[in-house]
Amino acid sequence: MTSQKATRKAVKSVALATLIISISRLALAADTTINTAQTTTRGPTPPTVELDGNDTLTIGPAGSVTVMGDSTHGIFTTGNSNTITNNGSISTDGLSSNGIRAEGSSNTITNSGSIRGIFAGGTSNTITNIRGIYALGNSNTITNNGSISTDGPANGIRAEGSSNTITNSGSIISAGILNISGIRAIGNFNTITNSGSIISNGINSPIGIRASGDSNTITNSGSISTGGGNDYGIAAQGSSNTITNSGLITTTAAEPQTIGIYTQGVSNTTTNSGSIISAGQLQSIGIYAVGASNTITNSGSIRSISAESVLHTTRPVDNRSSAGIYAVGDSNTMTNSGSILGINSYAIAFLGSGNKFNTLNDLFIGGRMAIGTDGVVNFTTGANHSKLYTFEATNSVLAAINSTGPVPLFINAATLQTATYDPTIFASSSDALADMTSTISSLTPGRFNGSDKDHPLWLRGFGMAASYDGSDATLERSYRYSGVAIGYDFKRSKDLSLGVLGGYGQSSQRANSVWTQSFNNTSNDGFLGFYGQKRWKKVAFDFALYGGIQSFQLQRYVNDNLANLGSTSVGNSSANASYQGLWLAPEAGITYNAGEVNGWSILPTARLRYAQQWMGGYTESGGGEANATVNGRSVAIGQMFAGIGTHKIIKTHMGRDTKMVLDGQVGYLYRGVVSDDSVNVTMIGQSLSLPTESSSRNAVAISAGVSLDLSRAVALKIRGDFVAGSGTQYGGGGWVGLNVKF
Repeated sequence: MTSQKATRKAVKSVALATLIISISRLALAADTTINTAQTTTRGPTPPTVELDGNDTLTIGPAGSVTVMGDSTHGIFTTGNSNTITNNGSISTDGLSSNGIRAEGSSNTITNSGSIRGIFAGGTSNTITNIRGIYALGNSNTITNNGSISTDGPANGIRAEGSSNTITNSGSIISAGILNISGIRAIGNFNTITNSGSIISNGINSPIGIRASGDSNTITNSGSISTGGGNDYGIAAQGSSNTITNSGLITTTAAEPQTIGIYTQGVSNTTTNSGSIISAGQLQSIGIYAVGASNTITNSGSIRSISAESVLHTTRPVDNRSSAGIYAVGDSNTMTNSGSILGINSYAIAFLGSGNKFNTLNDLFIGGRMAIGTDGVVNFTTGANHSKLYTFEATNSVLAAINSTGPVPLFINAATLQTATYDPTIFASSSDALADMTSTISSLTPGRFNGSDKDHPLWLRGFGMAASYDGSDATLERSYRYSGVAIGYDFKRSKDLSLGVLGGYGQSSQRANSVWTQSFNNTSNDGFLGFYGQKRWKKVAFDFALYGGIQSFQLQRYVNDNLANLGSTSVGNSSANASYQGLWLAPEAGITYNAGEVNGWSILPTARLRYAQQWMGGYTESGGGEANATVNGRSVAIGQMFAGIGTHKIIKTHMGRDTKMVLDGQVGYLYRGVVSDDSVNVTMIGQSLSLPTESSSRNAVAISAGVSLDLSRAVALKIRGDFVAGSGTQYGGGGWVGLNVKF
């Protein structure tokens, strides 16, 4: 009689959802919703429930389940095709307790609330085996977009079986002594996806995501953080597993090792396009593959930081080495187009034979490199900063070094060195020469808004900036030029003007790769010029000759993998050089006055300019083995402009006979390159002919200016120019100055 009353009371409590009941002893209906607090204390005997197949249990936002005792479970199911949804909270306190435990296949478990598993009565040596969600069976689907936290030898989510799907977009925190995993899968063909946050901390072997078995797929686009000792961000033990990281993995350990991604087996595939940071006292590894025929691809960022400098900066590679990427076994393939830094460690390490290292163009490597026995290195070159890569002779017995791509690769097989020299340095010279001579030409009286017969002495302050597209071999680059100039019209008559000018300028050419600045080439310039204009009624013929000397200071950045070993600036080096360039530029132009419209003159104009510069050779210093010797070369351009201008004079009252003059011009600009198409460069004991790859330009050029008489003796003049066209991202400049009568 007493038992019947208790049963009726329990059923009534669930139906009304108003009383505190013992979940561990409750016979739940096929579809059950919990919206209140449910608490039980019980022993280790497994619960008896009716979630035994095709049943549904939902915990509402106001609902909660709390169980206390060893081997207890907040929710327990057997059978297949059950659906469990938690929007509230589940809490367990006891040894071997589970927030949700499902035994069977094709079950669906979703947590949008919170699950908390602890053992409050344990000591530092207690083995607790606590799991937030535990599924035993095949083809189960587990989704967490809430929070799961476990404390002890624990797993946030654990699945044993095959073809299970685990998805986390929420938060998982696991802590304890040993065998801690945020997500743990045992079996084959399981799929684990994390776009949320996983934190796993413990004294020994905390792991963010761990899979044991074959053909499992692990994808991380969120964050994984582990700390303790022998910790792993992601670990896969088995064959044909696929690991993809586009998020952030951070591992730290006092000792003995910390690893971002670990695979053990054959034919595993690891791809990183995100960020991996592994920092520890002894062995720190970003990606670690043990086995044969594994494939590792990095297009992201990997940092391996070891505090043990002596162990990892002097000794050959072995099973205690730290590395950005480390492969132990034969016939492994590694492809890098990202950044790998080994601070007090290797950047790349192979321990085995017949391995292959593919280096794609967009990469940065800092740290030692060992390829193993009979390894093959394949370089793909392209637009990028300069590089010098040195492989270790004691560990690298290379079968071949191969190269493809538009930028020549220097190869010294005897020293196991390869190098590239960024040809953007040469390609930018023709645009720089054209921009400099165009700027100087715009200052002279034959151009609109220049001097006039009333003010023969003039002074200008000028500046311009331009940016140009790159190609498959050269980088985008920028050019800056500024300075001052002074001139005097010593011959002035009705039909002829003649003058001279002189000035000083400073220039800067720069290019940046994906990872760093490729070079910075600055100059100090002095220039002189002679100019004139001959006039016949409606026709004006302009002519000029300019010339100057530039003193260049080149700083070329080099990614030298052995530079600054042991420091945070590992891989960073630079080579410096000084050289001079002498240039000469004649030009001629013709302008026709076609009449006026509402006081605006219509002025069709055509102009030609040729400029040539002779660059001296140089030998770099400061870059160690990356220093190069570059032969002298010639740079030349031909530039044509055809357009139409306008001119209007407005009287002012600044003084007697004062005026304001407005000028404008628009037209087509063509810049043809007739420079040397190659230059000889010697580096790492090898000489190659590098392409200069200068490009011709087609553009639209627009100019505008204003001249204002401040008095009869002084005129203020301002001019602006803009150019846009093929291969030119932008080009603009101008000057401001005074013209004086004395």
